[in-house]
Amino acid sequence: WKKLELVQNLMEVAVDPKKMAQASTNRSVFLYDHLKVVGLWHITNKSREERYEAAKSRERDKLTEDAKGAKKMDLCIRYGFSKEYCNIITQLSSGSLNSSIGEVFLLHATDPTNLHNILFEGLDPEVAKNGNFGRGVYFAENAAKIDQYARVDKRFDSEGLLSELHDRIYSCSNRKHPHNVRYALVSKVILGNHVTTKDGKTQLMKTGDYQKDAVKGRILFRDKTKTELSDLEDSSTPSSLIGLPGKKVNTFREFVVFNRDQIFVEYLVAYHRERSLCDCGLKVSKRTVSKDSVNKGRTIYQCGGIDKNDEERGLKCDFIQMFPLCDCGKSAFIQTSHSVNNPNRKYYTCSEKGRPSHRKRYGQCNFFQWMGPSSYETGLSCKKQK
Repeated sequence: WKKLELVQNLMEVAVDPKKMAQASTNRSVFLYDHLKVVGLWHITNKSREERYEAAKSRERDKLTEDAKGAKKMDLCIRYGFSKEYCNIITQLSSGSLNSSIGEVFLLHATDPTNLHNILFEGLDPEVAKNGNFGRGVYFAENAAKIDQYARVDKRFDSEGLLSELHDRIYSCSNRKHPHNVRYALVSKVILGNHVTTKDGKTQLMKTGDYQKDAVKGRILFRDKTKTELSDLEDSSTPSSLIGLPGKKVNTFREFVVFNRDQIFVEYLVAYHRERSLCDCGLKVSKRTVSKDSVNKGRTIYQCGGIDKNDEERGLKCDFIQMFPLCDCGKSAFIQTSHSVNNPNRKYYTCSEKGRPSHRKRYGQCNFFQWMGPSSYETGLSCKKQK
C-alpha cells in the first residue's frame, strides 16, 4: 500500500488540476482534472534487469574520480526536478537510486496493445517513431504530459488483441478489470551526462542555473536518423536529452533516451481519469447511494462547497456524477438483459444512446459493462504457462 500511495503522489506532483481540466477538453469528450491510480504491478524481468545493471556500470566507468564527486550533486539541481518530485522517487526506490549517474524514476504512457510486449521486452528506441527530439523513448516527470498519449482500455478482453495482457495482469492475479482504464509505466532511467534543447536541432550551451535560458550551441544529432546525439563541448557523449518548453513543446519537459539498456520498467500503473473539482472549482464531495433503489451502492460525486445558505444568496452548483460513467462522460444507465445466455442480468449502458442530438455531438457511444464481475475477471480463465 505504501508503494501505491507513492505512485499516486508521483501521478499528482506538479499537476495543476485546473490546467489539466482545460487541456482535457481538447482530448476527451468529458472534463477531468485528476488521475486516480486503481492498479499497480511490480515488474520482474531478470534479463532486462541484468542489461540495465550493466548499463549502470558502463555509465559509472565514464566518470573520472573528480567527476564522480561532482556528479553526486542533488538530482533536483542537476536535472531541474522539484524537491517534492525528488523526495517521492527517493522513497519509491527506498533510497537505492544512484545519483552519480543520474538514475531517476520517470513516467511513460502508451497504447494498451503495446503493453504485453513492453513488459517482456522492455521499451525499445528502435521501434519508436521519430518525434520532436529524435527517435528515442520519451519520458516525463509530469503525469499530465504522458496522459496525452495514453489510450483507453474499455473492458476485459478474453479473445481479442488485449487477451494476453488481461490474462496476465487480471485473471492470473485474481483482479477485476477496472473498466475505462489507462496505463502508465514507472521506469528507472539512467540520464547520465545529458544535453538540453528547445528546437530539437541544436544543443543549448550550459549555464550555472538550469532554469535560465541558454545560447544555442552545437548540432544536436550526428545524422538525419536522429538516433545518436552529437558530442558535447568537452568531447564527451551525452547519455540522454532533455527537451525544454519552447519551439517544440509548450508546457512540459520531455526526457529522451536512445539506448534501451538505460531503461528498466519497474511498475505498471492502471489509472482512471476523474474529476476532483466541481464546476465552481471546489473539491467534490464523494458519497454512496444508500437509498433502496436500482442505483444503491453506486458512487456519486457532487459539489462539496455549496450549502443552503449559499443557495439562499443565489449561489448554485449543479455538478453531479454517478459512476460508472459511459464513454461520453455521462452517468451510465442500468438496464436488464433479456437474452437467452444472460436472462435478467443487469448491465450499464449510455443513458443517451440512440438520441440523434447526442450522437451528433459525441458520436456513437457503445459503452457496455455488466454489473458484477464476470468469470473472466475472477481468475477462472488464467491461461499463463507455468
